[in-house]
Amino acid sequence: MLRRLAVLTAALAVGISASAQAAPSIQSYPRPGVKDITEGPDGNVWITEGANVSRVVSGNPPTVTPFPSGIINPEEITTGPDGNLWYADAAALGRMTPAGTATPFPFAGIGLIGGVLIGADVRGLAAGPDGRLWVVDNGNDRVVRINTNGTAFPTATPLGLGNQARQITQGSDGNMYVAGDEKTARVTPAGVVTVIPNVGGGKQQDIAAGPDGNIWAGGTSFVNRLTPGGAFTNFAVPGTDTFGVAAGPDGAVWVAQFVPKTVARVAPDGTITPVGPTTLPPRYIARNSNTNEMWFAADLVGSEGIGVVRGIDIPVAPPAGGGAGAGGTPAVVPPDTVKPTIRSLRVNRTRKKVSLTLSEAARLTLTYERKVAGRRVKGRCKAGAKKGKRCSLYRRVATRTAVGRAGVNTFTIPSAARKAGTSNRLTATAIDAAGNLSLAAKTSYKVPAKKKKK
Repeated sequence: MLRRLAVLTAALAVGISASAQAAPSIQSYPRPGVKDITEGPDGNVWITEGANVSRVVSGNPPTVTPFPSGIINPEEITTGPDGNLWYADAAALGRMTPAGTATPFPFAGIGLIGGVLIGADVRGLAAGPDGRLWVVDNGNDRVVRINTNGTAFPTATPLGLGNQARQITQGSDGNMYVAGDEKTARVTPAGVVTVIPNVGGGKQQDIAAGPDGNIWAGGTSFVNRLTPGGAFTNFAVPGTDTFGVAAGPDGAVWVAQFVPKTVARVAPDGTITPVGPTTLPPRYIARNSNTNEMWFAADLVGSEGIGVVRGIDIPVAPPAGGGAGAGGTPAVVPPDTVKPTIRSLRVNRTRKKVSLTLSEAARLTLTYERKVAGRRVKGRCKAGAKKGKRCSLYRRVATRTAVGRAGVNTFTIPSAARKAGTSNRLTATAIDAAGNLSLAAKTSYKVPAKKKKK
């Protein structure tokens, strides 16, 4: 009897282990007109398709809700520094709230920047550390910064990539990185450009910041890694055509491989594990933070659609001492459930910079609110009310997202949150690669009124 019980216990242990190590699965959903994909401010993925921007809620099949974009043919899409979605075609930018309200900004309305009109060949969009949207204007070999009200920063930044710029991302060091065919441009918030050759790295097609603090890019038969210090490593992936790159929920980056119709996990050491193939050729990829899945967009004419990789395991380092139980059985380790912590949230004396300390690398959300006067009506404080007891409340004036690194981080406070003569509140939250959300950190600050001239 004891022997039979031991055998049964061993069998159950093997079954549990096999279940825990089950490989991720991939599934495609044909959908005409799909172009690009991004992680939205609500944790879902959003796509551009036809003349619409659409929210995709995970499911089998997924629930797709289209919203008119307000422009003709939206292609590139990203989450902007203001917590809205931004997208572009050859003639205009567009901004959409998470509720689906669109505002178009025709390039003709944005105006000339350095005597040149933006447009015609927009290749990439990304939120910048200065609270602006950074736009790759490949036709003019430059980056243009757009304020969140749709006006352009008057000075463009030449890239020196020879009209070969592709996508753009914000690095863990607070700089922006632009993928070129065989080189990468690093651009500081002040507009200083350093072009870094991709030795043996080939033509890059997409670029993203990884959970490890490095920059990752993909292209035909390779994946590249670039450290903030400029050290470049090429990982060969023969027989593949890698396009999209995005940070995953498991401490790795994930890439969309147009050929051979697979999605692959790329570990921090460059180990590449493909999932698939599937029925559609993945072009771009994004994380769904609500479900810890990776979703892709396929834009090949006649084979358009979206797809998903489910069942992603979040690896955890084994415990000290070898990580194995009796008889060599691998130790069962729990998933990462440790929340990131935010300490020392401070606004500097000039009210232009905010600093904080993170316990680990994580994506930050900074929400700025202004204190406004109101009156109490039916038990609630309402701004603009004429009657009732005086009260005060906070109204949001800006939201910024950024990739934070372990240690001290410093960010520029947006101009909307440092208006002279105002009292303000800043709330910071962080979410790590495993999807753990920090407790909110808060601080208040006042911006002095301007001194009157005598």
